[in-house]
Amino acid sequence: MEEQYGFVVAAYVVMWVGVIGYLVRLRRVSRAARRRLDEASRGAGRKA
Repeated sequence: MEEQYGFVVAAYVVMWVGVIGYLVRLRRVSRAARRRLDEASRGAGRKA
């Protein structure tokens, strides 16, 4: 019983680490994409 509980806890921790890592990566990517969009729109505004 205790071994099973440990396995459940380990699976839960691994799942949360994966979820948090995914969210962090998503946030970093969206921030970089937003910066790229801002630079592109600024450049277009300057040209126009």
